[in-house]
Amino acid sequence: MLGACLTCNLRAQPATASQSEFYNVKAYGAAGDGKTIDTDAINKAIDAANAAAGHRFFSRGTYASYSIHLKSNVTLEIGAGATIMAALPAADLSAGYDAPEANPGSV
Repeated sequence: MLGACLTCNLRAQPATASQSEFYNVKAYGAAGDGKTIDTDAINKAIDAANAAAGHRFFSRGTYASYSIHLKSNVTLEIGAGATIMAALPAADLSAGYDAPEANPGSV
């Protein structure tokens, strides 16, 4: 499995950094136990941070996830002790990763 060591906060970027708000993915239902698929919670935290121009935060834990949809005006802050891990797709392929997107700039 692929993984990256990170501690993650999500912060929207308002006019000044002091006005930033943090969105902890665990507050949106992420377990961070390395077994639960946390994709929905991660994407909900991104949506909330995007709406408020905020910071998304991952506290200590291992977050198994499929495709994460990053958005503008959101900072993904990953700190010590957190890992975002590429989750294995379901055996019946009922859940998993988004299809690749077209890349109009490629030859």
